[in-house]
Amino acid sequence: GNITDQYQYEAFGSLLNQTGDSDNYYLYTGEQYDENLDQYYLRARYYDQGVGRFTQMDTWVGQMSDPVTLNKYLYGNADPVRYTDPTGRMPIGELMAVLQTSTNLVSTAIRVVSVVDKVDTAMSLLIAMKDYQRIISSGVLTRSLKDGFKQSSDKVKSVDVDSAIDSLIRMSPSVTIASLSAWSGFMTRHASRVDRFVIYLPQAPIPVSTEIPFMKVRGYKVNFVIDNKGAGRLSGVGVGLKGERSPHQLWRMDYHKPHESKNESKGRLYAIDGAFHYHVNNSPSK
Repeated sequence: GNITDQYQYEAFGSLLNQTGDSDNYYLYTGEQYDENLDQYYLRARYYDQGVGRFTQMDTWVGQMSDPVTLNKYLYGNADPVRYTDPTGRMPIGELMAVLQTSTNLVSTAIRVVSVVDKVDTAMSLLIAMKDYQRIISSGVLTRSLKDGFKQSSDKVKSVDVDSAIDSLIRMSPSVTIASLSAWSGFMTRHASRVDRFVIYLPQAPIPVSTEIPFMKVRGYKVNFVIDNKGAGRLSGVGVGLKGERSPHQLWRMDYHKPHESKNESKGRLYAIDGAFHYHVNNSPSK
């Protein structure tokens, strides 16, 4: 087709020149522009391109090893030429870097092992993880989670269920990406042993530990975990290995006063979203 409109922007998104007059509200980086606010809607927050900053605080805690991520209002790590920030939380450049790191680790493992079936296993695992995330953020779990809240411990019974589910759907993509970065080496080493993904239901009121089959994703089982571990856990995500009874928890969603992990060797506080907060666990060394 013919080009009807063209746009030229400065780095942070202020419109410099435009040709054509078509009705179009998807402008800078293809995101939705709100002409009443003169800002961009980036899902978690609104972005003011005039000052190159978000208008609300980021819920992501940031990384102490990367000081620029500790600023709660920066867009694209203050480097919009290299990064965009479509979710209002994690710059897409960082997301792609995480995925590229994971891909590199998988490729390295493949070259070392040099076995064709391991190639298929590693790559299919990454694809399955992507589909798994779609399940979490799609809302298909809503009924199961609501049932889980009904049976949960007193520590989480006061939770606004709809708010909790909304937070989980909204936050799970970026938390999963962060956990993928933290666990990429482990997942690569054990790709051929992964036999299931698990979704943790709200903390049970009695001593119990069991897995309930839910569905399958590209040949991998997806189970619900019911147990009474933690102090206010609402949900979480993990993986299970063949020959191991207990799954490995990648991240969890809690409902109590936010805190840094008591043992930094186990994980770290990732994000605060209203009354809820998220922890990304560290992977085992082996």
